[in-house]
Amino acid sequence: MNNIFKSPVSISARLIFLISIALSFALLLFSWIMINSVVLHFKQQDEYTLNQMNLTISSLLSESIDSESEHFTRIKTIINEHQDIIVYLVDNEGNELISPTANTDIITQLKNYDPIKDNADEYLEDYRLSESFIDVSADNHNKKKYRLVTALSLNFHHDYLNSLINSLIISAILLCLSTIFVVYFLVIKGLKPLKDVSNKIKTVTSENLSIRLDPTAVPAELKQLTLSFNEMLVKIEDVFVRQTNFSADIAHEMRTPITNLMTETQISLNKNRTKEELVEVLYSNLEEYNRLSRMISDMLFLAQADDNMLIPEKKLINIKSEIELIFDYFEFLAEDNEIKLKLMGDAQPILADKDMLRRAITNLLSNAIRYTPKGDTISVNLTNINNGIEIIISNPGHKIPVEHLPKLFDRFYRVDKSRQRKNEGSGIGLAIVKSIILAHKGSIKVSSDDYSTRFTLFIPNIN
Repeated sequence: MNNIFKSPVSISARLIFLISIALSFALLLFSWIMINSVVLHFKQQDEYTLNQMNLTISSLLSESIDSESEHFTRIKTIINEHQDIIVYLVDNEGNELISPTANTDIITQLKNYDPIKDNADEYLEDYRLSESFIDVSADNHNKKKYRLVTALSLNFHHDYLNSLINSLIISAILLCLSTIFVVYFLVIKGLKPLKDVSNKIKTVTSENLSIRLDPTAVPAELKQLTLSFNEMLVKIEDVFVRQTNFSADIAHEMRTPITNLMTETQISLNKNRTKEELVEVLYSNLEEYNRLSRMISDMLFLAQADDNMLIPEKKLINIKSEIELIFDYFEFLAEDNEIKLKLMGDAQPILADKDMLRRAITNLLSNAIRYTPKGDTISVNLTNINNGIEIIISNPGHKIPVEHLPKLFDRFYRVDKSRQRKNEGSGIGLAIVKSIILAHKGSIKVSSDDYSTRFTLFIPNIN
């Protein structure tokens, strides 16, 4: 159950959710702008209406008329024509000349209205108010002052705004629902190429690793994904091929000594043999057992390298002295093959695993002796370079074609497939050399021409 809640949300759900949120926000923003625009328009319209009413009443009060009551009669006539406007008029003596009669609460509000205290920009209950003071000359010596407060009913505005808000809410809900359905359809359709690629990937198994996705048949956004997947398939296919070839090669390599053991044992059992003959057979079998033992040991070593468990035990060693000891070990083998060993240059002591480096150089020299013609010389050149040392092991012989050079370090790879294996090594010596050098954070490369084949090793002098 916990895994269900922790699992990532689908892309479709994310897109629908995000688009719905964005649309809702856009609708809210549009509604807010629209409502505020209507409110502002109503406010400006109300202020204009109130100002016109104030100017009309002020103009009427300023006219010269024989009877003052005629002023108020005309003002009341105008007020009656505007049912949504209430007028409160009082003179400087406090006499209420015009006031609403229907609602005493409104009279109190108009009477006590203070634009500074009450803030004229705010509603006063259901009315918008405006206050003005009018000075009128009754004769040459007397002036009359009036306080005029007008109120405009906002019921129509409130009804309109409520209707508008309800319409916006209903429209927003309907639009959101329809958008969700449309977005869901578009997302499913838009993600179809990704689903097609996923279905194509599902068909890839170890039996059909040659399948490749077509980058031109997918949208531009998925092109890099298909290219990366194709590159991954190439690497996986190469690993499978190598693994298959490796299994076949190791089976063949192990079958040869086992077949020899079985044959010699069967021949020995078919007839009586002397003690000396049995001893000879045992020695021959021992040689095959040693060959098997070396092969198994080499395979275990490479398995450790594959699992990154090959950790050098670094100590300060003199590589020149180590190579001289290795030369002593190969001295008799080189003499038997009429080959000379030559060591040139010198190198600073380095931190490295002595046993591993001995094994790597031994494998390279053994390989060089095997392919060097009689009478020629194998040379080893030492050089200090880039906070490390460089070892070049060069031997004369036939040129190795360029297409074979990158594969020389593959397990059981041989340039000449028809060459008899009896006089060769296990076929994984160079692979072991590469694993050892890489474990020391170094590098190895090979080059070959008409004169010689050269293995160049770089070993950095770092902890």
